[in-house]
Amino acid sequence: MPSAVDFDGAGVGACRVWHLSFEDGLTGAMMGNNALTDLVGCYSLSNSITITRNDCSMPTMDSIVINEINDNGQIELKNVGTTAIDVSSYWLCNFPSYNELSTLNIICGTDLILDPNELVTVEVNFNVDSADGELGLLMHLFIAVQRP
Repeated sequence: MPSAVDFDGAGVGACRVWHLSFEDGLTGAMMGNNALTDLVGCYSLSNSITITRNDCSMPTMDSIVINEINDNGQIELKNVGTTAIDVSSYWLCNFPSYNELSTLNIICGTDLILDPNELVTVEVNFNVDSADGELGLLMHLFIAVQRP
């Protein structure tokens, strides 16, 4: 039953998953045993697929995240990394509108250089539906213009 598969208890790392069909009398199908060598009985074992679980609880590199979106056009950003990050050249994007952070009003926070765990709230000049809208945060924005 695919709905019964739960990887939450598997921990970080790689897990291999098989489909096992068998008749009564199968032995060796126990946690910790080797699925390729410890099964004994009448069975059919599929090829495996590998599931890799990453530790997403702590960022592995310095990064800025969109922490909160308000219906009033205010976007809260957070530094979830371990060093200060200057976000003044970052862009908030809601196609077809793009706003460079350095051009926006800071509603809450002191500046656009965020220390670890620091927040800043800026006001954008486009509407973002907090329930189902789209919003991107880009470090660099390159716009190519083709002229006739």
